Amino acid sequence: MTAVSGAAARVRVLEERSFRSWGPAARPEGETEALNQFATALGNSLARAITEAFHAFRASYAEESQALANRVDDLAVSLVALREEGERRDAAIVSEITPKVTALVDRLDRQAEVIRVLCEGQAAGDTALSRFIDVLTGLKSSSVPLPRLPEGGL
Repeated sequence: MTAVSGAAARVRVLEERSFRSWGPAARPEGETEALNQFATALGNSLARAITEAFHAFRASYAEESQALANRVDDLAVSLVALREEGERRDAAIVSEITPKVTALVDRLDRQAEVIRVLCEGQAAGDTALSRFIDVLTGLKSSSVPLPRLPEGGL
């Protein structure tokens, strides 16, 4: 008898009997042993499948975790490199611009001094002109004759 036909015969026997009427003595001896072997084999097979699936999952998780850790490390290295490059550029820009700004500030200071001096000169000229006009106005309104310049000039 083959395993398939033996299993079919067992199924027929089970169909003919009611589970309620079965007791330990009512089961055929070989069938109990076969069911125990089947249950043991099924349990072992299931345990192997679960163990294999768990190991596969753990290996996959470890690979993905390592890949992610490597990527994070690469990004950290890139970030440090970018920060250092930015600091170098900032230093270069500052060192290049500082003398130019200093020269510009000095030039503006000199121009401001010139403008201040010109404004003071303008104010002094305005004051002198105002006094001169006051003197001329006073002379014009007075009855004193104005002195004449000699014919040859001063």
